[in-house]
Amino acid sequence: EVEFWRRKAAHLASLRTQLRGDPMRRVLRVLEVTKSSQHPPLLRLAREVEAAYSEAEESARYLGALQPPIVALDASEGLDDLVAAFRPLLHSLLLVWRHSRAYHSSTRLSHLLCLVSNAVAAKGRAHLNSTLHATTPPTEAAAALGSTLRACGTLKALYFEYRSAAFEERPDRPWPTPQVF
Repeated sequence: EVEFWRRKAAHLASLRTQLRGDPMRRVLRVLEVTKSSQHPPLLRLAREVEAAYSEAEESARYLGALQPPIVALDASEGLDDLVAAFRPLLHSLLLVWRHSRAYHSSTRLSHLLCLVSNAVAAKGRAHLNSTLHATTPPTEAAAALGSTLRACGTLKALYFEYRSAAFEERPDRPWPTPQVF
């Protein structure tokens, strides 16, 4: 997600530079003087590129704050490391939601939460795959499954804790309840 916005900001910055350059200014001036019907659409295009660049740059900047907790989540070796990454990640999500215009919407926040949930599910699956074998005694298998479910339950509980904090702050913009919970 962060890389998407960084690439988009870079591409739009290039367009923005071209649209602000002297050659384009001369073209716009000629179109304006000749009262060309192409002048208003080109001006509108320049405004749209400017707005899209602003959104992409802001999104990349705010989502960059998620990078350290996401790296910690990805680097987690066991369930304890995984669970330890949840609170900083959700706190960073709250900060992004609080300050970013683009990620203040339920749709975009839901997308981020799905990405997080998928990463946690993959970590849980990896834990179970490394723990469970055909010869694993049922009690050990049940314990491994139970610890994985507790880790997922911790994420869910922390999510609802941060969701409540967000609701207290902005009742008009509640966090979504993702399908994964």
